[in-house]
Amino acid sequence: MSERDPLSKSTMTSVLVWSRSTFLVFVLMLGLAPLGGIWSALALGLALLAAGLAITSLVKMSRAGFPGFSIFTMVLALLWTLFTAFGLGIQLLFMSTAEDYRTCMDQAVTISRQELCASKLNEGLMKDLLGR
Repeated sequence: MSERDPLSKSTMTSVLVWSRSTFLVFVLMLGLAPLGGIWSALALGLALLAAGLAITSLVKMSRAGFPGFSIFTMVLALLWTLFTAFGLGIQLLFMSTAEDYRTCMDQAVTISRQELCASKLNEGLMKDLLGR
């Protein structure tokens, strides 16, 4: 893959195992993230695991001389994982408010009802943050 020297079979296998493990954990995290509650905590743990796997995969890919597109794809997966982990952390920090918002949006049929849910979310967050 690089002009330095051809990749050995063991190097290629190692990179494939690490990158496939990264994407498997990444997909599991994305599947659990929208469920809320305790599943969000599990998804956050998987997000942190996926980030660690992605960083390890990036190091192995760059040392093995993989093409730029492969490395770019792994960087995108890492950034998406970190963004999702941030969102899950915020969701867990304000769990009751997030659950109320999720319940409200599930029951909202009209746009005006969705706007009411958004205003209740803002009020709940302000109450949580400022204690009002």
